[in-house]
Amino acid sequence: MAQTSTVVIHFYKSGQVAVEDADDFLDVPVTTEVLMFCLMVSRTLLESRKKANEAEGKTLIKWLDLFRGMAVGIHDGTLDAEAIQAVLAPSNQGRVLFTGVPGRNQLIATLRLRNPLTGDHRFDVEERGRFGLFGASKHLAYREAMVCLWAFLMKRRGWDLRYCEALNLAGFLVGKAFFDRELSEQTEADVIKLAIQKIVHQLQTYGDNFEGEEQYAVDTEKVVDEANSGDAMSQHFLGWLYEHGRVVVQDFTEALKWYRKAAESEEPKAQSSLGDMYYSGKGVPQDYSQAGKWYLKAAESGYTTAQAKLGLMYEHGLGFTKDYSAALSWYKKAAEKGSEIAQTQLGFMYGNGWGVQRDYSVAARWFRQAAEQGYSLAQVHLAMAYQEGVGIPQDYNEAAKWFGKAAAQGDPKAKYGLGYLTFQGFGVPKDFNEGVRWISEAAEEGEVQAQYGLGFILEKIGEITDAVQWYRIAAKNGHEEAQQRLRTLT
Repeated sequence: MAQTSTVVIHFYKSGQVAVEDADDFLDVPVTTEVLMFCLMVSRTLLESRKKANEAEGKTLIKWLDLFRGMAVGIHDGTLDAEAIQAVLAPSNQGRVLFTGVPGRNQLIATLRLRNPLTGDHRFDVEERGRFGLFGASKHLAYREAMVCLWAFLMKRRGWDLRYCEALNLAGFLVGKAFFDRELSEQTEADVIKLAIQKIVHQLQTYGDNFEGEEQYAVDTEKVVDEANSGDAMSQHFLGWLYEHGRVVVQDFTEALKWYRKAAESEEPKAQSSLGDMYYSGKGVPQDYSQAGKWYLKAAESGYTTAQAKLGLMYEHGLGFTKDYSAALSWYKKAAEKGSEIAQTQLGFMYGNGWGVQRDYSVAARWFRQAAEQGYSLAQVHLAMAYQEGVGIPQDYNEAAKWFGKAAAQGDPKAKYGLGYLTFQGFGVPKDFNEGVRWISEAAEEGEVQAQYGLGFILEKIGEITDAVQWYRIAAKNGHEEAQQRLRTLT
């Protein structure tokens, strides 16, 4: 029989936040608490992906870095119960005990669990109040919910160091999967299951090996020693540090060296990274054939990122003879494992009839899968499908929604699409000024259709000089109608 546990996060107008454990966790196994936390971390990260905001990404990395640092510190004995509470103190600022007064907004997380080790669970988060465009920022609310739940659990069980280690290790592992691009809505259950199994194993063996990752605090001496001793994962990690200049001076030649060592030891991530170096010409002359060779090795080992990249290579004839059938095959492998890039490319393949019979409805389904993961390119094309009624029934409300999501991530095409719908009053209230604002932003960011559209609007309201300026810009970028308008006006 499934066990149900519920946690409510209350958000108050004052900015304070409180956690209410509607079903007391003290009566359930600690793995249930850890599972709930893992799922909240996962939903926070997936919600942040929709925002694609660099500042938010850095903030999340800091929290994941803290989770890792706490787990390492507890494991190696440098953090005791008193030190843990000292670390928690700043995290509790603005977070209060629930007094029975409901918050203005609420996130209600419900976990229905049969077996945490097999991934047999269902997790739902209900949003009550105003979130999104006209209310609280959803990605910030989820992040605050994650932090509050973490602080709440750590404070309540701070005396149990092994529990604290498990909680923080689990949060870090989910974050690691996210930044490895292994976490998606489709893979969440498998990622969480693996994290729970790892912490159970960690606590049972209490060994010395501890997971590390490039985004977080790094013991460089240990990494170098392990890389020199032949550990492929450490070699790949060291290559990543050199490529990105994290805690070492950026050096593409060194990055290439360590990626190659790990790749030759059949480490798929390193093979893919080595492919990236050849693809972009970092530390080595650009060589698509070599890039394709290493992507293929990683892809054949099942590495999702490499499978998607290999699809791109075949689609565009880079390093291989152009082969839509091969591209389609690799895209499908990656898309089925949650790659939003592969899902989007499948949308293009089906929409254009490349290597497969043209099918707009299938294209729209693939665009939707990627769009729901927050991938702006897919969101734009899903919005366009709704706007034109291609593959799905025409729906301006849905078009505006998806253009809005992509526009919030800074996509110029989405800004133009949202501006056009707002200007016309399709799917959103008609608003001349707001429509022009979005179209202007898109035009200034290089979207050629927006440049022409802005010129057209300016011409209609009698601002001919400014209209000609934008027509010239659009015409220079190849817009034929802008070229015709220029001939008429000049």
